[in-house]
Amino acid sequence: MDKEKLENLINKFFLKQLTLDEKVEFEDILKSSDEARKLFRQWSFIQRGVETIQFNKTCTPPELDINVRDQKEKSNRVNLWKQRIINIAAVLTIPLLIGFLYLFLEKSSSLEQMSHELSYTNTNSKAILITLPDSSRVYLYAKSTLKFPSVFTKNERHVKLTGEATFEVVSDPENPFYVETLDGAKVKAYGTKFNVYGYEDDDIVQVYLERGKVNFSSPYLSEATAMRASTKLEFNRKSKSIQVLPSDAFEYEAYEKGILLFRSTSLERITKKLSRVYDVDIEIRDNQLRHYPITGVFENKSITQILDVLEMSSPDLKWKKEKEKIILYRKP
Repeated sequence: MDKEKLENLINKFFLKQLTLDEKVEFEDILKSSDEARKLFRQWSFIQRGVETIQFNKTCTPPELDINVRDQKEKSNRVNLWKQRIINIAAVLTIPLLIGFLYLFLEKSSSLEQMSHELSYTNTNSKAILITLPDSSRVYLYAKSTLKFPSVFTKNERHVKLTGEATFEVVSDPENPFYVETLDGAKVKAYGTKFNVYGYEDDDIVQVYLERGKVNFSSPYLSEATAMRASTKLEFNRKSKSIQVLPSDAFEYEAYEKGILLFRSTSLERITKKLSRVYDVDIEIRDNQLRHYPITGVFENKSITQILDVLEMSSPDLKWKKEKEKIILYRKP
């Protein structure tokens, strides 16, 4: 076996420069020689090492615009180390280079293990903006918590959400993006914009898809549900039922800007949102009022101003304050 010729063919193989005749010759050599296959596996290991080098870089997030990693600097560092390995490969023998890569990848693995979980809870009334390690953007809403690693180290990007958030995911087909919500429910995306709603005190998990495609899955469902743009999925955690309906972005875009927009929304769902945004305890004392539909837009209003408008717009609704709790009840 001509080792120098084989190494030249292997190099062309990884560079995708083999001619048709060279491909045939290369395949014949690999089929007929154990030594050739061993050498090819060694070079494959080297190639995988070059392709999987990753670095850990974090920075302290600002209060409202949280940026975990500078993607451009990461890319520059990865390219620099790739070039260093290529330079080393030009002067080292195969055994020495393999040993170097084992040490380097072990160090790289230790860097990955330095990745730690970050957790942010929004205690404000308006959304806060978080920039994830892959530069994806998240608008995290009132009384919501988002958990994610300081570095995405595997072949997927995974975050955990309790509450409500809007995600603008950077496209990366080889590394899907997962939002895990209550009871193991997951939203899978590659590059898209969507809203996820899933609070612990609510039996409903909602997903609104503005653009792109996502899949919704749950341990309680036999298969994933594919969503298309301008649709809203609603999953009932108690009944394990699911439905997908046409929808639009108005309500979610308004919430990003700090505007509360309701269109034929039940009073029960409105009071839950008001409770979170204004950090108040609201109780509905008449079950007939819970499903009362209300339409309204509120911007820069206090909780008492909003309740006054709700009272004036409904012939049966009254409200009062008892100690620290707001009570909604039917007019006598």
